[in-house]
Amino acid sequence: MTLSPQNPRHLPAWEKLEQRFESIKGKDLATWFQDPQRTEKLSFAVGDFTVDLSKNLIDSDMPSLFAELATQAGIPERASAMVRGEAINSTEGRAVLHTFLRAPEGMASGAGESAQKALEDIRGVLERMYSFAKAVRGGKIRMEGARRIKTVVNIGIGGSDLGPEMVYSALQSRSDGSLQARFVSNVDPSSFIEAVKGLDPASTFFVVASKSFGTQETLSNAQEAKRWLLKGLGEKGLLEGEKEAVGRHFAAVCSAEKAGKAEEFGVRPENVFEMFPFIGGRYSVDSAVGLCLVLSLGPDIFERFLEGLRAVDEYFFSTSAEENAIIQMAMLNVWYADFFGAETHAVLPYNDYLRKLPDYLQQLTMESNGKRVDLSGRQVDLATGEIYWGGVGTNSQHSFFQLLHQGTHLIPADFIAFANNSNPLDKEEEEMQEKLVSNFIAQTAALAFGTEPGTAEEKRCPGNRPSTSIFGRTLSAYTLGELVAMYEHIVFCQGVVWGINSFDQFGVELGKKLSQKVFGLVSQAGSDLSEVDPSTRRLIEWYWEYRS
Repeated sequence: MTLSPQNPRHLPAWEKLEQRFESIKGKDLATWFQDPQRTEKLSFAVGDFTVDLSKNLIDSDMPSLFAELATQAGIPERASAMVRGEAINSTEGRAVLHTFLRAPEGMASGAGESAQKALEDIRGVLERMYSFAKAVRGGKIRMEGARRIKTVVNIGIGGSDLGPEMVYSALQSRSDGSLQARFVSNVDPSSFIEAVKGLDPASTFFVVASKSFGTQETLSNAQEAKRWLLKGLGEKGLLEGEKEAVGRHFAAVCSAEKAGKAEEFGVRPENVFEMFPFIGGRYSVDSAVGLCLVLSLGPDIFERFLEGLRAVDEYFFSTSAEENAIIQMAMLNVWYADFFGAETHAVLPYNDYLRKLPDYLQQLTMESNGKRVDLSGRQVDLATGEIYWGGVGTNSQHSFFQLLHQGTHLIPADFIAFANNSNPLDKEEEEMQEKLVSNFIAQTAALAFGTEPGTAEEKRCPGNRPSTSIFGRTLSAYTLGELVAMYEHIVFCQGVVWGINSFDQFGVELGKKLSQKVFGLVSQAGSDLSEVDPSTRRLIEWYWEYRS
């Protein structure tokens, strides 16, 4: 398809939304709730979730307007092009095939030959991952001294860390506990030191995840892991040879083109798993990047995660725009960003296992839609992207909810909760679960409707603070997959409306290049600093003076 850049301001639906925005100024949510059908009209079922949009600043008939915007912007056509394997990542000339990672057999039947081949390759890598994990978990693969692997340490950064750590945190309680996972991303030496603290090198396995097998932070940590492993094995008298030890204790996830670099590092060819060029890092948790999850949680849990992702994919691709909760949530985000001028978006999971979800969504949304030019390279003339942030409830209520309730900023918020706890509960624990759910429900009402009339001004909460309630049955591998897919498609829909490319990230590259240049100066005291700016020069000189 032709990726024609569009200015959404010129769409008829956008003009209608401008008129609607003018007409609702000054209205309040309490008035809108006089319509007894409002909640029913603005509630949607998505798999195991109900999504309630009724506490948002919209009329109850706005789903039809949002559907018009989505259709006129070309979301259905762009979604079809994505599934057909067309190069919708136009700046890099690549297909965008993250939905293929969890695709059922035959999904690529309408796709081009290259997309069909991609699906075959994906299934091949997944089968290798499952086979490897079964051998490890079954004790067929052992380390020095015939030790079984007890801990897998994932070394990666960005999408090679945030997704796996979020999923592991969410689902660890569902595993049999036979194999633990830890995560290293930061080049700060403290990150690695803490990750391996208390581990036995002879029962520790490392997964190095880097598409290029050259990411500075990841390779620095991988080298440190090698040094730690060899030193620890040597102290235990278990080191028979460096090559053999590294080969036993390391796997790599990288592009096929960089497999040679992984093997030069010491990874055995059979332990190199391919990361595909048509999968962006922030969309890769269900790819080979999830190897640490398959090892630690087991193939069955990972497969259920894929099934949840797949179920929401099917919902998104088959549901009309007006009935499609994902499209509605995406258009709602555009509504707040471009009509109300909201710059941030809070994500508030009322589930402690989802404490890493806000971090994961920060990358997914901000790296995807943090763009200032459209598909033709012209600067956009409207707000794109949102600043995602948040924290787990109820902790957040005692941290930043003051600003949500009484501050001067309009901050749309997604509240996420589950009716049932992930653990079996006794009577007293069940009461705690009900308190948790009560807080989840009460906070959305408090934001929407505020305090009673006549409340002293310093105590008054004005209400009219928008929120979306995403309420699931129970957090599981399947429902986590559903939740992740929801947000992936929300990000995609927003990018289509804004006419931007949600699948490149050139802004990330500049800092990488500069850090390499600065490293060359910082690491050599007395280097010529005449070509750097005065601030950079002073910081380097200060470091030289005070480093121990």
